[in-house]
This record gives sequence, C-alpha cells and structure tokens, in this order.
Amino acid sequence: FMIEKKILKLIKFGQIDSAQELINSLNNKSPKILNLQGLIYFKKNEFLKAITLFNQSINLDKNFTEPLVNLGIIYLNEKKFDLAKSKFNDALKINQSLGICYFYLGQIASNLEQDTMLAEKYFLDSVKNDSKNINYLNNLGLFYFNNSRFLDAIKIFEK
Repeated sequence: FMIEKKILKLIKFGQIDSAQELINSLNNKSPKILNLQGLIYFKKNEFLKAITLFNQSINLDKNFTEPLVNLGIIYLNEKKFDLAKSKFNDALKINQSLGICYFYLGQIASNLEQDTMLAEKYFLDSVKNDSKNINYLNNLGLFYFNNSRFLDAIKIFEK
C-alpha cells in the first residue's frame, strides 16, 4: 500500500521514469499497480497502452473506479464523448460520491450538449460530493456567471 502511494506521488510530480522503474521492480500485476502503470502511459501520451492497462485493471476488479475515471478522461481528451460519459457513469454506478465524474459530466453537458439544466445538476453534485475541492466550487461559480446568474455566482465565490 505504501509503495502504491510512493508511485502515485512520483507520477504526480512528473517523475515518470522513476515511477516506471519502481513498478518494474515489483512483480505485481494487481489492479492498483496496473492502474498506476496506465497513468504512467497516460502521462506519456501513450493512450493505447494506457487504455489497455486500465481495462486489465478493471477486468481484475470490477468495482475499482479509478481506472474507469481514467478511461473517461482519456476518451474526453480524444473527443470520444459518448465513451467518456459511459465510463464516468459506470464509475458512478459503483460509487455515487465521485465528484470528479460529476464534474466531467457537467463539462460535457455544458460545453457540448448545451444542456444547462443537466450541467448545473452535475456541477452541484460535484460540489456536494467533494465540497472541499476548490476547483469544483470555482467551476460552479463560473458556470453561474457565464449563464448570467450573478447572485448565484457571488454566493459560490464567497464560500
């Protein structure tokens, strides 16, 4: 468990080669390690390898949401919006409190589908499920501002 945290920290700080070396030194193909390896390839923009690893992780543990979220983000980057929505919704079926999924579903609803009511619902859900995440609050405030709901925006920005 500690080794996984160390690998994740290396990935977050951009020390991809060190993270890869650490994974290679382990003889471990657990769902969490496969997911971390997928993150490494994602950071290297090697999306096909990342997708393969995320799917392998999911196949080993159907209730592990992280690789589903990561797949959703990849598909969002590749502009495969229906696939992205599907992965975010799959993750939410397992864990309904994943603020990140609501955030991205809100982005899709707002920017692509022009569905402001659905977008607002998702953005509110992202804040409700992760109220400490300043990005979600800021995003909700900007959403209200961009939709000329200035009093709502002010309330959010004052939090």
